[in-house]
Amino acid sequence: MAVDPEDFTQCCKDSGILVVVKCWKENSTLNGCVTAYNTNPGFYEECNMEYLKKREEFQKTGIPTQKRLHKLPTSM
Repeated sequence: MAVDPEDFTQCCKDSGILVVVKCWKENSTLNGCVTAYNTNPGFYEECNMEYLKKREEFQKTGIPTQKRLHKLPTSM
């Protein structure tokens, strides 16, 4: 079964304060998907390598990745 985060988002918007009661099914489905990713060793390794790369760049430049990307010129 495909998981669409928009289903949960729309349910939350429609339910207001009753979100906990009305959206339990969508929340359970979304949590199952997140759990599947978090227990996947390949996904963990990919995230770990991305983190280490960003950390190395920060140690070299002292500038966080997000700020460094914003400072790039728009035309060369």
